[in-house]
Amino acid sequence: MKSLKNHLSIIIPLVALLSAYQFFVVIDRLVDGYEKKLGSEYSIIIVSISKLSEEDIVKKVQNFKSLKEVRPDSVLSKFENQFSSSNYALLKVTLPNFYKLNLESFPSTKRVKEIEKKLYELPPIKRVETFVKSHNQIYRLLLILNSVAKFFGIVIFVISALLIIKQVEVWTFEHLERMRVMELFGAPLWMRSAVLFRLAVIDSIISALFVAGTFSLIIKDGILQQFLYEIDILNLKFNPMEDFFILMFIGIVLSLLSVFLVIVKHRDYDEVNF
Repeated sequence: MKSLKNHLSIIIPLVALLSAYQFFVVIDRLVDGYEKKLGSEYSIIIVSISKLSEEDIVKKVQNFKSLKEVRPDSVLSKFENQFSSSNYALLKVTLPNFYKLNLESFPSTKRVKEIEKKLYELPPIKRVETFVKSHNQIYRLLLILNSVAKFFGIVIFVISALLIIKQVEVWTFEHLERMRVMELFGAPLWMRSAVLFRLAVIDSIISALFVAGTFSLIIKDGILQQFLYEIDILNLKFNPMEDFFILMFIGIVLSLLSVFLVIVKHRDYDEVNF
C-alpha cells in the first residue's frame, strides 16, 4: 500500500502535467486546422471599374495568393428576359469588374483592415468586401482557448514539477541507507541512484499511457466530433502512438531531471556535513 501511494504521488502530478501539455497540443492543432481551412476558403471580393492584374495587388498585399476574376454572367442571365437586348448589352458593358482575392493564410482583424486600406489606395478599386465577421468568431474563440491552455499549462507545469521533486526527495530518504552503504563500497552515483531512476521511468510510462489513452477516447467522443464537423475540421491530426512516445519522452526527461537535481542536492549536503 505504501509503495502504491509513493507511485501515485509521482503519477498524479505527471498525469496533470502531461494532460495540460496534450490539451494545449490538441487546441493548437485545432487552431492550425481551422487556419488552414479558412486560408483555403476565405476570400476578399474586390469591385473595380477597370481591369486588375496580380502585379497590382502583390504590391499592396504581402500575404497574396491569387486573384481571380468573377464573371457575373450567371447573375446577369436571370435578368436577360427582363430587359431589351440593347439595354441588356448596355448593362453588361457598364457593370464593374469583380475579383476574388485569396490569401496564403487567414488574416487577423487588424491585418484585414490593413489590407482593405491598402486596396482602396488603388484608384480603380471602388469597393472591398472582406466578410471577416462571419469567419472570425470561432477563430477568436479558438485563439482565446489556446491562450488559456498555455497559461494553465505553465501553472500546472510549475506545480507538478515541484510535487515530483518533493516525492523524489521522499524516495531518496527511503533508500538513503542503502545508497550510503553502496557508496562505502565505491559504487558510482548512477548505480547508487539506479532504483530512483527506474521508479521515475516506470511512473512516466504509466502516466503517458494513461494520458494518451484518455485523450484518444476524448477525440473519438461524439460531441467533439460533432463540433469538428460543424466547423468543418474533419482531419484533426491525432496519432495516439506518436503522442504517447512524445508524452513518455517528456515525462521521463522531467522525472530523471528531478531525480538528478535531488541527488546532486543531497550529495552537496552530505559533502558539507562531512
